[in-house]
Amino acid sequence: SRGQSLQRECSSDDAERTPEVHQL
Repeated sequence: SRGQSLQRECSSDDAERTPEVHQL
């Protein structure tokens, strides 16, 4: 995720990192 995690284009990368923008 490069900041724009809301679009979830890199779910694999976001899965390793903690939900920053996904917790809207």
